[in-house]
Amino acid sequence: MNKEKEIQVNSDASSELALHAPAIKQIIKNNDLLNSFFAENSKLAYNIAERILNVNKKLASISTLTDTSQVKEITKQAEKELFWCADNLKDQSDVFSYCSKGDEKHD
Repeated sequence: MNKEKEIQVNSDASSELALHAPAIKQIIKNNDLLNSFFAENSKLAYNIAERILNVNKKLASISTLTDTSQVKEITKQAEKELFWCADNLKDQSDVFSYCSKGDEKHD
């Protein structure tokens, strides 16, 4: 997938989610459990985005380094951070799939 098309797909997905926001806000307004669930999910999503941004910045700084041990350490840490992000995004997806489809087993 080329970069422009990928950006369009991501933008479309975000726009699609945003369309549901007013109705969801009304539903959770008087439901403390759902309100808490969405607040915690929002914190997790923000934390994941921050970690990805930090990894991006660290990887961008590699081009200025001459010490290969520093490069290896940065890439090792980046790999750990990205694995954490991927793992948490998968968990987040599993939770939402479970909540939206009931007790079915999801791959």
